[in-house]
Amino acid sequence: MPRIRAAVSDREAQHAEQQGRLKRRASDSARDGDSGIENDQRVGPDVKRRRIQGTKHEGHVKATAEATAGGQAAQSKLPSSAPIDLTTSENWLMRDEMLELTCEGIVQGLGPNHLSYPGGLAGDPELLSSLAVFFNEYFAPRRPVEAGHIMVGPGAAGALDALIYNICDPGDGILLPAPCWNAFDFILRARTGITLLPVAVDSDDLRDSLTADGGLIEALERTMASRTCNVRALLLVNPNNPLGRCYPRQVLEECIRFCERHNIHFVSDEIYALTSYTAPDLPDPVPFVSALSLDLGALGCDPSRVHIIWSISKDLGQNGFRMGCLISQANETVRTGASLWSTHTVSSLTAVAVEHILRSPRLKDLLRANSDRLTAAYDALTKVLRKHDVKYVPANAGLYVFAQIVPGAKSWDEETAAVGRLKEAGVLVSAGRGYHTSESCMGWARIGFSVPPKVLREALSRLDAYFSANVN
Repeated sequence: MPRIRAAVSDREAQHAEQQGRLKRRASDSARDGDSGIENDQRVGPDVKRRRIQGTKHEGHVKATAEATAGGQAAQSKLPSSAPIDLTTSENWLMRDEMLELTCEGIVQGLGPNHLSYPGGLAGDPELLSSLAVFFNEYFAPRRPVEAGHIMVGPGAAGALDALIYNICDPGDGILLPAPCWNAFDFILRARTGITLLPVAVDSDDLRDSLTADGGLIEALERTMASRTCNVRALLLVNPNNPLGRCYPRQVLEECIRFCERHNIHFVSDEIYALTSYTAPDLPDPVPFVSALSLDLGALGCDPSRVHIIWSISKDLGQNGFRMGCLISQANETVRTGASLWSTHTVSSLTAVAVEHILRSPRLKDLLRANSDRLTAAYDALTKVLRKHDVKYVPANAGLYVFAQIVPGAKSWDEETAAVGRLKEAGVLVSAGRGYHTSESCMGWARIGFSVPPKVLREALSRLDAYFSANVN
């Protein structure tokens, strides 16, 4: 397999030697009366009590929370001349609760052992166990996810980069249905040297790329037939970014069969898996279906070539904590190789906080509340679009809407000019061309809505004024 060779055994030997040294040091310290170094169970009751209940810790957490809340308040009071950023996909709608859970987890869970290197090659063992429980509860896997199936890295981009680096050689191709996230061009190619092959269906209806009869498989076959490089994988983003909709189970199964026919890997990027909501303009939405839930045996497909990517950035609103993971249930070589070649590890601070969030009994209610808030924000944005007859793709997942800001655009320059005028009007949006939309779909843009409510109200006021002057 590309790039996975003797480096695996060499790194494992080095890791084992390092762990042996750490354990010997911990044992020596314990004999000298310095408990609390080897593991949390050795921490004395006085240390535990100070760590969990100490007034200094609690005061610091309170101060941190107040400072962050102050920062949010400042962002909510933008100067009238400052452009409002609706391009960045961050969820501010559950930030207060997530900040509280994060601080709580660090105060209650951080111990002396977390100042050492993580104990596992693929990530902190307790974090991996918490992730396995989380995936089994929320992703309905056909085969239960085990901690040993997971590797963590610095964000979904880091996990995906590590995977692609191991299954591809420089110049190999990755198929990617379009429209697709505009940062894949850099993230997938910067270190790996692969060739990105966006695949667009032969239609001027963007929704056709998501449906069973929309021509996606035919478009994939055409691309394979005309390829000029060795294709190694199909990368599918589900729910789709920027369309904000999910792929039906039938399409997922057809895509996996396609990969089996061509002996390539299937990679499902499920970073928005739980970021869903109720859309009044989409009464019968396609629900999210994880690739983990598919019966690969019944499909006659090799499970060692099926991989899932997920991150805390979107579903848990934790963009800044940089933790994503690769789940590969039937390919230990890929998991080990990705662990070895990941450019950075996840910090212990992140691991402690995320483990607490994933195991919190409050998480389920928070996800429901987040869904309700996203519904309200989506409804507010789409009401403005409908008021001005701005065409858009009705969505029920993600943090944005894909809208046609230039009806009947005949050139990319028209789209670029409209994005520039919107900036002058005080709103930043992402041009559709960056998402590899076809020439039959010029004039589109991705508009985010998961900013603080006060910021969204001001942004919608500016959009309303812009469309009144430029569309009607």
